[in-house]
Amino acid sequence: MPFVLFFALLGIMLIGSLVRRPDTFPHEDAWVWAKIVFLVVSIVALSTVYVAALFAYLTALWPEWSSVM
Repeated sequence: MPFVLFFALLGIMLIGSLVRRPDTFPHEDAWVWAKIVFLVVSIVALSTVYVAALFAYLTALWPEWSSVM
């Protein structure tokens, strides 16, 4: 589980390093779209990590719960 969190945060940081440089995107519209994409990717990555952690937690509490899924 820590590896998933590490790689999710690493991916967010790498995307963020591209998005933060305004010289990468010469047009203002592209800069706005890059921010939107960055936010969406960040939310999806963190949600995935949260759901995986929740599933692992529920499986640890109730092992028979995972057999139902």
